[in-house]
Amino acid sequence: LFDPANPISFLNDESNPSLNLPSMVLFPVVASDVVAAILFAKAHNVEISVKNSGHHYAGASQKKGTLLLNMNRYTQYSPTGIVDCDVSMMLDGSIAADLSVQPCALSLAKDKSAYIRVGGGENWNKVYRSVKIANEAQEQEGGEYTYHVVGGNAGSVSPFGWTFLGGLSGSSGGRKYGFGVDQVLQIEMVLPNGHHVRFGPTKWEDASADGYTVPKTIGVFGLCRSNPEEQDEEKWEWDSCPDGFGIDFNDLWYAVRGGGG
Repeated sequence: LFDPANPISFLNDESNPSLNLPSMVLFPVVASDVVAAILFAKAHNVEISVKNSGHHYAGASQKKGTLLLNMNRYTQYSPTGIVDCDVSMMLDGSIAADLSVQPCALSLAKDKSAYIRVGGGENWNKVYRSVKIANEAQEQEGGEYTYHVVGGNAGSVSPFGWTFLGGLSGSSGGRKYGFGVDQVLQIEMVLPNGHHVRFGPTKWEDASADGYTVPKTIGVFGLCRSNPEEQDEEKWEWDSCPDGFGIDFNDLWYAVRGGGG
């Protein structure tokens, strides 16, 4: 109950449903920090919540009594994350075993010659600025604006929460280029079982005869990082997931691109 003599008493009232505050907060910087947090939570039976920009009116980016992973300080990839693709990168036309060229292979299949890597702590404001700076650099060299990214209407929206809900884009070409889920090439994430995975489509077919502007995915492949404690990304090692891993990457690809609800 509200106490007029002590207007902030509700802060200490654990029965208050509006008291939606986590018990602990961690600021991961690299994926290994997230892996360590997941393993700690599993060992101590602690529930986890995740917050990027907190762009959610109902407060779904945090939960009472949880270990909150606040991604604000996570490595930002977009400032240097634009990759120009060329068929020569494919070597013999196949996708490398570590999936390193898979994003370019799929991007070229979509008739797009570049992609941008975005970190788990970035929002659309940061991504748009990175693309703008890259375009201005092209212009200064005598070229034209080359890059365009389909994203959310508000800069505070995170690409990941946005994509999980399908990725509507009324102001950056969504009607022309497709939903946000149509733009995703590859995903890296740390799963509830503590595995750091990388996965994406490796088999697709032309679906233009059916009226689609993007290839139809017919197979998704994924890898697990075999040295999750290594913080230096240059030393990351990707390998087959261990026996008993229990995750179907085809189902996971569907789930994290809007199919999961």
